[in-house]
Amino acid sequence: MFSRLNLIAFSLLFGWTPGPASALWMGDTAELGGRSSLQVLQFLHEDYPPYIYKKNGKVVGTVATLATEIAGRAGYVIKWRQTAYRRLVREVQLSSGPLCAAGYHQGHRDSYDVLASKPFGWFPGSALAIRTSDFHLFDKHGSISDIMNDASLRGAFLMGAKYIGVSEDVRSGRVERHILIGSTDVELGLLVARNRVHFAVINSDQTNYMIKNVDSASNLAVYRPSGMAPPRDVGFICSKTTDDEIWQRLNNAIEPLQPYDSWEWEIKKAAPK
Repeated sequence: MFSRLNLIAFSLLFGWTPGPASALWMGDTAELGGRSSLQVLQFLHEDYPPYIYKKNGKVVGTVATLATEIAGRAGYVIKWRQTAYRRLVREVQLSSGPLCAAGYHQGHRDSYDVLASKPFGWFPGSALAIRTSDFHLFDKHGSISDIMNDASLRGAFLMGAKYIGVSEDVRSGRVERHILIGSTDVELGLLVARNRVHFAVINSDQTNYMIKNVDSASNLAVYRPSGMAPPRDVGFICSKTTDDEIWQRLNNAIEPLQPYDSWEWEIKKAAPK
């Protein structure tokens, strides 16, 4: 998801084996804005608006914009390739050549067998997407644990995602009233908007993006109970086959991270319309 493009945040996960396209082609070059030829870095991305997604054939969003600027400062131009949410990290881990992705928080970066960069932005912390007509169902609950223990409330979750405050029984599908899908957070939000479930755990940025940009999601609202994931810093992950010089240049191009409180206003200013 920038004055000096000092902005952003975020996100997510898993896998299978990479295909032959998952490489950094050191022989490829590109011209950017009159600058001399830049080497091409290949990055994977998932469909994850407003942070990183395709619009009119281009990869856009707050994470994509910041990643592109950092790579440019390092002397590279990013070539994006979209892959499925559940496949992305695994492709990076198993790639036989250099391969990167942007927007992963420290927990992810510590959990996988990858190179993890310095942080370049903030993940804003998780919240619930609910319908505007359903606030009364949640106001009696003070925490996400209370909500999860209310048998009258049904939620939607992504398979494989690691949710703070959500039990392993829910994440593994052993609680039948909840829905697990292998799609995207936008699809989770649409399940709420269409009255299939009462809530979905997605970022407030994502819910607000849907309210503004998805006609059928105008009935959504953000609800943040206690016990949700707090703000977390995010950065790049790259395969361990990434050349040391490339890795160092990327890291050196990342500017010092501002505290989250001073970051929030920049995020609001640069949020994609």
